[in-house]
Amino acid sequence: MDVTLHIELFKRQNCIESVLSHPTFAFCTQELLWGLAFANYKHGRKVIQITDQETRQYFYDRLFFCGRYEVFPGPPVHVSNTAVVVMTYDHGICAQVFHEYKSADRQLNFRGFIQCNKIIERVQDIKGNQKR
Repeated sequence: MDVTLHIELFKRQNCIESVLSHPTFAFCTQELLWGLAFANYKHGRKVIQITDQETRQYFYDRLFFCGRYEVFPGPPVHVSNTAVVVMTYDHGICAQVFHEYKSADRQLNFRGFIQCNKIIERVQDIKGNQKR
């Protein structure tokens, strides 16, 4: 999974799909996928952090609602006739605010950095002291 290992993308993803589709793991495919994505690698980093962008997106698309939101188990925080609200963790918020405030040369200047932090801080305040 390490991006520094030069393996063709289709081979990397075929390997993951082969393991996940093996009959031995038919009853626990989601748990296995989670275990692969969040296994510790060198220096305590998770596989999902050190792999290539395409493989990371492959994991996100299969693990998270809309490829982005990790839905927490437990009862909904709100239920009405038209909606059910559940607690989630947004795995895409940092990338989103970076893309909104990056400069033309794809860098984040000081002003953009401050703006990003204000948004992320506001998101954190909304979440409160919830533990994952």
